[in-house]
Amino acid sequence: MTPLDDVDRAFTHLEQIEAPPDLAGRVMRRVHSRVRLWVMLDVAAVLLLGLVSVSLGMELHASGWLELLAIAFAPADVGVESGELLEVLVGTLPWLQVVLLLGGAAAVALLSTRAFAGPELA
Repeated sequence: MTPLDDVDRAFTHLEQIEAPPDLAGRVMRRVHSRVRLWVMLDVAAVLLLGLVSVSLGMELHASGWLELLAIAFAPADVGVESGELLEVLVGTLPWLQVVLLLGGAAAVALLSTRAFAGPELA
């Protein structure tokens, strides 16, 4: 048998204690409240993403961007050069809504992962 080192000697002096009787219940309530928070944040992010999506659709319609996109996919005999059309498409795209939509999608993905992955991430 090997001699005891300092850590082993320290462990021999420790006393075993009893866990509080309601420990499991307290831990489960806390985990449940955190999961509920992540789900509520996820629902809020989905609602905001829906609003941004509607706003993007309205801006695309109002700016005529959808008609320009239809011209871009029309047969080649329309008479519009692709370089000019691409420049107009990029110039008229509502970039604020596009960035907000991408950020909202990333937030929904993150919050959904946190909300539905289980208590170890909450």
